[in-house]
Amino acid sequence: MMVLLVMAAMLAMAGAWLLPGDFHPAAHIHLAFALGVMPMIMGAMMHFVPVLTRTRAASRRAEALPALAWTGGALIVAFFIFSLPEILRSAAALLALSACFGLGVWQVKRSRAALGGAHPGVRWYLAALACLVAGLLAVLFMSV
Repeated sequence: MMVLLVMAAMLAMAGAWLLPGDFHPAAHIHLAFALGVMPMIMGAMMHFVPVLTRTRAASRRAEALPALAWTGGALIVAFFIFSLPEILRSAAALLALSACFGLGVWQVKRSRAALGGAHPGVRWYLAALACLVAGLLAVLFMSV
């Protein structure tokens, strides 16, 4: 999964650079970060949490969470490129929120199952997810 996420990140970065300038400026940013960086960081968490908790590798079901975040990123990029209805922005945020909550629950379960206690670095991953959740919640409330 990580190889696919790295390839997606490289393609997203190239796409953001090559996207014509007459699109909404946020399209470039979301192409790079929502389609590239965010899913790759989630994939890295999927790799390192088992190391920090001394537990087995992530299951296929858990590995689907970065793909869920990528799908939300694809929706938000489409929203900005094609000037789609605002409900799509909320749907994109909800997909990314689902991925964040799923990843957070998975990390907490892994921390509790850790042999000898989890490494404190797992808390940093949870804090990063909490910050991302706060930003995604702000996106949901933009229309209000």
